[in-house]
Amino acid sequence: MDDQSDAIDCGDLPTSSIPSWATLPDNDQVCLVQIRTRSSLGSDVPATEYDKECVYPLSSGKAFYIGRHSGERCIVVDHVTVSRRHALLVHKGNTLYLRDHSSNGSFINDRQVGKTRFFPVRIGDILRFGENSLRFVLHNNVAEHDRSEER
Repeated sequence: MDDQSDAIDCGDLPTSSIPSWATLPDNDQVCLVQIRTRSSLGSDVPATEYDKECVYPLSSGKAFYIGRHSGERCIVVDHVTVSRRHALLVHKGNTLYLRDHSSNGSFINDRQVGKTRFFPVRIGDILRFGENSLRFVLHNNVAEHDRSEER
């Protein structure tokens, strides 16, 4: 990514470890929302249409794994280019950070993140893991998201 000024160096932290600086989030409403994309649903579907069934609240833990592995605090992305533990999302106060653990890449707003740093993810950022058509957007409020779906 171009802007690495807010990134946190991993140092000698093993790939699958949660850093000691991880905290529970200050914002108890932050969530990841899966986006349905044109490539997965056809060209007549808006690129930013939310999939109401795929809202992942992120307030229950300090960190969440993303990948094909299922379990507690895991967001499952079942795709051949996604690793078992593809990436790690970690809270530090009001900021969520992403670290890639994979060989096929993790992306914030279509920019690949490195494996040696935790990169900040901001509200509205779009995340992609591997070479699949699934996208996730960081959203600020679970209840607000649900209300916007009803309109």
